[in-house]
Amino acid sequence: MIFVNARFLTQKITGVQRFAIEISIRLKNSLKDEIQFVAPKNILHEEIAQKLNVSIVGKTRGHQWEQVTLPLYLKKQKSPLLLNLCNTAPINYSNNIVTVHDLAFLAHPKWFSWKFRLFYKFLIPKIIDHAKKVITVSQFSKDEIIKRLSTPENKISIVHNAVSDNLIESKKCSSKSNFILFVGSQDPRKNIQSIIQAMKYLPPEIHLKLVGGKADSFNEQLNEIPKEIRHRIHLTGYLPDKELNRLYKDANAFVYPSHYEGFGLPPLEAQALSCPVVVSDIPVFREILKDSATYCNQNDPSDIANKINLICNQTGEERNSMIEKGRRNVERFSWGESAAIIEKIITHYC
Repeated sequence: MIFVNARFLTQKITGVQRFAIEISIRLKNSLKDEIQFVAPKNILHEEIAQKLNVSIVGKTRGHQWEQVTLPLYLKKQKSPLLLNLCNTAPINYSNNIVTVHDLAFLAHPKWFSWKFRLFYKFLIPKIIDHAKKVITVSQFSKDEIIKRLSTPENKISIVHNAVSDNLIESKKCSSKSNFILFVGSQDPRKNIQSIIQAMKYLPPEIHLKLVGGKADSFNEQLNEIPKEIRHRIHLTGYLPDKELNRLYKDANAFVYPSHYEGFGLPPLEAQALSCPVVVSDIPVFREILKDSATYCNQNDPSDIANKINLICNQTGEERNSMIEKGRRNVERFSWGESAAIIEKIITHYC
């Protein structure tokens, strides 16, 4: 029996949780009763939990559940193999496969609270060191883990993200509207402030839609936006996949000038829904998107605006060519293939 740490079902869905959900559903379909998902009681995604036939373990939650309740429970089950898909794992449990999506807390510590930095600097090296195998989502992240934590290269396997079926279930073309789109959290690494500054250089008819959770510091930043562009910036908060699907298809361009990513799933989602993308010129995007994206200097709002204008002013033929490149790029990634790699890893260590 293989056990999966399903604490991700108690968290809001970002790229990390989506990875866990998509992989878990496919592993459940393949391994049937040979795999058991366990979670704390405060589950947010009941429908997914039912699909996975999740067992509730203990009365604790959060890190206490993961670091105390879960390993105690597993030891009573004769210490089976545990698969962890969302960065964290029990420290005092060695029969582990762990997934580490990125090392942003080491690469850019100033983006995180001191408590977060302290905890992750203690936790991540230990769980990687204790793990039987480490999974990560890109060659860039693998190189980071090797460089920053001196992890042996042969201990790390790359398992890519992909685009979820429920997001792209409708590929029907939609008429383009005069807005550009960003999807993601509003933490510092996403560099939303540079997109907002870029709006000053764009034609007044172009609006910006920001989709995702709002960071506490973002209200202050919003108040500092010049009045002449404030009415062109729209915060939607989290949106269900059906509404997100429509926005991707309606947008003139998708903009993602992130400073640091382990993979960066939203540009791939945009490409799957025929939306050309402008992204920062960082190594992981060169790896994942290759020649299917338009690259910008993420530190220069005027360059971001120039690249957005480039897409907005394309001829129909030029735009279709970029859309086709994006679609071909999306086809390189598959949740089915990624789950098969993990299943092979599991089988090896079981």
